[in-house]
Amino acid sequence: MDSIKGFSCPVCHDIFKDRLFCRCSHSFCNDCLQRWWTEKLNSECPLCKK
Repeated sequence: MDSIKGFSCPVCHDIFKDRLFCRCSHSFCNDCLQRWWTEKLNSECPLCKK
């Protein structure tokens, strides 16, 4: 599991699908990040909240 840690989305824990990077350099699946932003009504990073 640790060997794929750098290739998996911290939101869905699956291998990245259409990977996006936040300004803070954390990365997520495009769908996961868009869903997070829609639910939270802002565009902060799900990990560091920047």
